[in-house]
Amino acid sequence: MSDKIIDWLYGVIATPSVTLNEIAREKPAGWAFLVYAGVTVLTASVSTYSQYAFETFEKAMFQYGLFIPLPLVVVASTVLGIIFLFMATVLVHLFARLFGGQGGYWNLFSAYAFANFPMIMAVPVTFVFGFLGVFGGVLSGLVSFG
Repeated sequence: MSDKIIDWLYGVIATPSVTLNEIAREKPAGWAFLVYAGVTVLTASVSTYSQYAFETFEKAMFQYGLFIPLPLVVVASTVLGIIFLFMATVLVHLFARLFGGQGGYWNLFSAYAFANFPMIMAVPVTFVFGFLGVFGGVLSGLVSFG
C-alpha cells in the first residue's frame, strides 16, 4: 500500500487527472486525511514562522494588544484547514449531486485532499522568499498560485 501512496503523490503532480480518478475510485480517505494534514501543518508552520509573516503577525498583535504564541497559531491554522476540508467537500459534493453527480462523499474527499499535495512545493519557496520582506511575500504568493 505504501508504494501505491508514493505513486499517487507523484501522480498528483505528474498526471493529476488520471491519478485523481484512481484515488476517487479507491477512496483511501485515511491516507488522504494524513496527506492533507501533513501539507497543512508544513505550510502553516513555514508561513507563520517566515520572517515576513512573523513581522506582520507581531505588528497585528501589538496593534490589538494581544499575545498569541506562534505554535498556537500553527495548530489553529491546521485545525481550521482540516475543518475547511470537510466543509468544502460537503459543499462540492452537494453541488455535484444537484447537477447529477454519481460519486460518494468519501470518493470526493479522498481526491480533494490528495489534490492539495502539490502545495508541498510552496513550503521551501515560502521559507526562502519569506526573508525578502514584502517582495518575497508577493513572489511566494505568485509561486503558490502557480
